[in-house]
Amino acid sequence: APGSCRGRASIRPPGAPASERRPARWVLLAGVLGVSAGSVGIYLAQNAGWIRFFDNLHWTSATAAAAILAWLGLLNDRHDRLPARKWFAAGLTMYFIGQLAWDVQIAVGYTDFPGPADLAYLWLGPSLAAGLLLEMFRITQPGQRKHALLDMLALTIAALMMVLVLYLPHRGEMSFLSSAVLVLYPVTLLSALSISLVLTLELRLRLSWQWMIFILSLLGTGVAWMKWNLMALDGETIDGSWFNLMFSISILTLGWGIYQWKFEPSNSKIFDRTCEAILQFLPLLTVMAASLAILLVTMLDGVPKVVIPVTLVGALLVIVLAMIRQ
Repeated sequence: APGSCRGRASIRPPGAPASERRPARWVLLAGVLGVSAGSVGIYLAQNAGWIRFFDNLHWTSATAAAAILAWLGLLNDRHDRLPARKWFAAGLTMYFIGQLAWDVQIAVGYTDFPGPADLAYLWLGPSLAAGLLLEMFRITQPGQRKHALLDMLALTIAALMMVLVLYLPHRGEMSFLSSAVLVLYPVTLLSALSISLVLTLELRLRLSWQWMIFILSLLGTGVAWMKWNLMALDGETIDGSWFNLMFSISILTLGWGIYQWKFEPSNSKIFDRTCEAILQFLPLLTVMAASLAILLVTMLDGVPKVVIPVTLVGALLVIVLAMIRQ
């Protein structure tokens, strides 16, 4: 029955002792100082080279702190969620490696896309999704898994369709590989976000500040990449833009959210009924998103011909999944 195993969602034991939390606070402070120094430097710098340097400074500081926080969370967790935490830590580590590769690319003037940095950056979304799926299979009953997987798959397909329709009209003469990498950024992150939202509803997870930081930071990172890629396609990216700080803030808070990360079921009957109502509406929501994608693909100029049949097939899949779910 829906929500029948809410009480089975395991609760993390009391937090780590203050002596173990102190290093994480210092890491978080170092990340905040690095982001602040980069921001001030951008404001004061007059030279384009220095502006680019301070841009990379706040990105590198935030990604390094986020990766360290994820590993500290893994080391301090005495519960049985280590496999999920390992995936989280691996994803943020690869993201940090991608940032280091980006720093090197900027230093040597390498501008090809995709580049080495992209190959590392792209691990974040799938790693977070893998960790969340491990948690789902550990906690849920078979009936819940089926419902959750159907919802996650439908949301992911709907997100893919929207990204294709919104991105590809801007791509110009971009190669297939470049287009695929461009699409993978938001799709992988939005897929992890979809898994988080479905888990929240299916398991009636309490909206604790730790869990909300995780979800909002994941959303912020996904939105930042979507906006950045659209700006890049239109040639509007600017070194030192205040928008660039969104990457640093969202990834730093994501690292802090992962360090504090835990599942806690809610005992609120009102929240239980709300989650159930949203779950009943979710299949219709995915069908509406698929319908919007079909509408946009027929209205927007410059949509590649291959996108039209892909969108139609995606819409059909979403409808079939919604019917099975219902």
